[in-house]
Amino acid sequence: MRTGANGAYGFQTIRPGQYGSRTPHYHLKVFVDDRRVLTTQLYFPDARGNARDGLFDPALMMKMGGEGDEASARFDLIIAV
Repeated sequence: MRTGANGAYGFQTIRPGQYGSRTPHYHLKVFVDDRRVLTTQLYFPDARGNARDGLFDPALMMKMGGEGDEASARFDLIIAV
């Protein structure tokens, strides 16, 4: 997806499940001018698997809001180029 003119982005998806020893997370790749500048993962604050996932980083937890079909997550990225 592409960001808007102000850099905002958004997408709709399902919440991922746990697989193997990994806690649920989203993979994210950011490109600037067709050049990849960031590859990371975003985590859920309420996932029980966070503590035992060796790649988990609490700095990459999303801010959650709402419940059920109204659930949302937020994570602000600041990319200096």
